[in-house]
Amino acid sequence: MNSFGRSLAFYLHYWDEMRALYTEERRDLLKGEADPDTLVRMIEGVGQQAHKQAASFLAACATAIQQALSDVAEARTSSREMSVAVDWQIRIRLQPKGRKGRGKNSGGWMAGVTIEQGKDGPAATCWLWGEGGRSTEQLIREALNLKSRTPAGDDWNAGTVVLGVISLPNNPQSADIDRDPVVDKVAQAFAAIPHPRYQQLFSQATS
Repeated sequence: MNSFGRSLAFYLHYWDEMRALYTEERRDLLKGEADPDTLVRMIEGVGQQAHKQAASFLAACATAIQQALSDVAEARTSSREMSVAVDWQIRIRLQPKGRKGRGKNSGGWMAGVTIEQGKDGPAATCWLWGEGGRSTEQLIREALNLKSRTPAGDDWNAGTVVLGVISLPNNPQSADIDRDPVVDKVAQAFAAIPHPRYQQLFSQATS
């Protein structure tokens, strides 16, 4: 079993507090504490370990996505390990199989997963991005039959469409929860779309 890890579970549950305590204002937030310096060191230790555990989880997601899309695209992780740990996002560059040309919307394709605080708590957001801006968002939704879904929104790069939002544990005691079923759900967000629809998307983009 591969667990999320104690530090990551703690961070996900106390997301706002942990983010706030990494800012320059954290000293003010700790006023009144008997030993703020020791507390800062403890928080930093938890945070550093949580970043490592988040990167490990995202790397497992990337491997699962690569396997899910192996019949339609050559996939390789384009994010550096350090950036994954800092940004809590992993990007996978996709090269559609059998399509070497570059059409007006085929400058690049990426799949990815981002850990973020959603409206219902911490989540792994699964997304697909194509070069071409808003027109590519429309192309993705139509080709993959995602017409009922909305683009990722203004907080994301133009050309991004969310394929799924997977809830993450939101309990500081969830350190020993098996992460593998969550990784499987991430992969399923991509695998649930029939391969011919991906092929249709790539074909339309290169025409």
